[in-house]
Amino acid sequence: MNLLNGIDKTKCDIRITNLDPDEFGKDRMHINSVTALTKGGGKYGISIVCNNADKFGIILSLNAIPYYTKLYDNLIAENDLVQWYSRFGFKRINSNNGVFAYMSNLMVRYAVI
Repeated sequence: MNLLNGIDKTKCDIRITNLDPDEFGKDRMHINSVTALTKGGGKYGISIVCNNADKFGIILSLNAIPYYTKLYDNLIAENDLVQWYSRFGFKRINSNNGVFAYMSNLMVRYAVI
């Protein structure tokens, strides 16, 4: 199953890693990065990935960590990025444990079947 199927790579670059199934046998994939190459490219790409995940019943996860892009010449605020992913059905997983501080922006999206 290829969640990137149908994405025009001139609009968006998305990197995904397959994960082991969860304890209930559900397939999971982690979105490592979403890079918009055109205005609206991120929305375009993540919409396709989410629709494909729904078709296959795949759980998606990601870390909502902003990074600089030449296209926008700035960083989006972390809270704005979390809200942006929320529009696609991602929910923030609270992790206040200092050992897992890097996971404080971990978000999960369950397939809509």
